[in-house]
Amino acid sequence: FHGEAVWSKCGNWSVHAVAEPVGTGKATAITKFAVRSNGTTVVGELVDNATSADGKHWRVLVNEVDLAGMPYTSDTISVSFEGANDTALVVDGEGNTVEATFAPSLITLSTSPHEGCRGRCTGLTGNFNGNPADDLTLPNTLVIPPNASSAVIYRDFVMAYVVADPTQSLFPPSMGVVSNTSFVPASSPRTSSPVALNRATATARA
Repeated sequence: FHGEAVWSKCGNWSVHAVAEPVGTGKATAITKFAVRSNGTTVVGELVDNATSADGKHWRVLVNEVDLAGMPYTSDTISVSFEGANDTALVVDGEGNTVEATFAPSLITLSTSPHEGCRGRCTGLTGNFNGNPADDLTLPNTLVIPPNASSAVIYRDFVMAYVVADPTQSLFPPSMGVVSNTSFVPASSPRTSSPVALNRATATARA
């Protein structure tokens, strides 16, 4: 996908990712993510290290305030950093966890919902019920077979979670996040499709 999509959602906890073209433009990589829980929004993104507050190639903001690599804790969410690994850990009050590792040109996301979300998640990473047969569940609860072609999975499953309505975005308007709903990715190996996302660490391919 190209733009913003729902990575995972359960109740008041939502994770969105932004993917942008890389290389020839026929593939995309995650360059931004947002986590919202009980009214608090954490955004991480790749940046020009000359413009970041702490000289890194990435930054993390809470409610649009740059943390400059400093940990953050409130009643609703906490953010910690492993600076040597360029990794941020975002944990909300219920234990929903997002780990983001910032490489120079992409962000790798790993999500761990809390046990109360088992079977209740929606989004590109599946429903968190341990059953790979229904990972590709659409917002309307219909299920795409896991053996469907990559083209069908992208058209019917991935695009169903692309955020085309700006009012549904988790990112501040100042970031100018816009989804390109006409984008068609190059063919990718079966193991790179979203069908595997609920069974392994979610990576930055879409």
